[in-house]
Amino acid sequence: MNGCNMKSNFDLPDFIVVGYSRSSTSWLYEALKKNDRIFLPDRKELHFYDRNYKEGLEFYNKYFSSAADGLSKGDITPVYTEYEGIAEKIHADMPNVKIIIILRNPLDRLKSIFLQLVRDGKFSKDFKSLLIKDNKLTEFTKAQFYSDTVLTYLSLFGTNQVHIAIYDDFVSKPEEYVTGIADFLLVNDDDWVKNISEVFDKKANPTVIPKWFLLHKVVQKCNQKLRLQHNNSLDKILNKCHSIYRKIFLSSSISPDWEIKNNVLIKEIFKDDIVSLGAILNRDLGEEWSFCERSNFTESSLDGGSNEF
Repeated sequence: MNGCNMKSNFDLPDFIVVGYSRSSTSWLYEALKKNDRIFLPDRKELHFYDRNYKEGLEFYNKYFSSAADGLSKGDITPVYTEYEGIAEKIHADMPNVKIIIILRNPLDRLKSIFLQLVRDGKFSKDFKSLLIKDNKLTEFTKAQFYSDTVLTYLSLFGTNQVHIAIYDDFVSKPEEYVTGIADFLLVNDDDWVKNISEVFDKKANPTVIPKWFLLHKVVQKCNQKLRLQHNNSLDKILNKCHSIYRKIFLSSSISPDWEIKNNVLIKEIFKDDIVSLGAILNRDLGEEWSFCERSNFTESSLDGGSNEF
């Protein structure tokens, strides 16, 4: 059944973090879980709109039905930005939902994705082949562009319902970063900010390597199958097991060789997109992220920028 025909019958999220992966969304999930005014399911990524939409909103609702009255309910699934049509589906089902998009320098983000793929045994080729095949951009690469996706969400939901966060601000001004998100969600609490300030430097989902690769593959397979049960109690158990597994069977870091030519390639592919993104956000990300030299970037050159929305 199509969920959009049954909107009024269910508890649905008040906000969704739609993207992007490898941009501190796991850390944000752990931080927001500590906020007494927010309800998040025990499963971080629900993948309703990219994997389970055909199940209808009744399926989605079960993740939020246990939330106490008055809590702001959220879904953090940071791949929603990587699929065409998802923004439109979300808007059709929940036109008043708040949207959070977290953006990270593509140089750092793509390296992190690459290392994760290597860690999980999903990719072992040259990095260039991940981005380009037969002299054309791969579908993976196209899904990593920011500007059109950000523009789509702004066009559908408007600036009052979309919060754009920049990963660099999380690194340089973490308290201001989380306060901005909390203010957007109307759940700001000085005590909460103080409580999470001690973990600002902690990575919630660091890139690590398995001590025994075969064991890691088996654990991955088992986890994936068990997660398909979509059982909240089982999710809690799996979360605890995952935490223990990381401590015992995974090393703390991974650092395969990363060639400088990869940075050059990323800049060539993503420069125009980053410049366009900067124009949308009134922020010279091309210069900040070293994709181009300092430009004649002025608000007057933006033809209104995001004020259109």
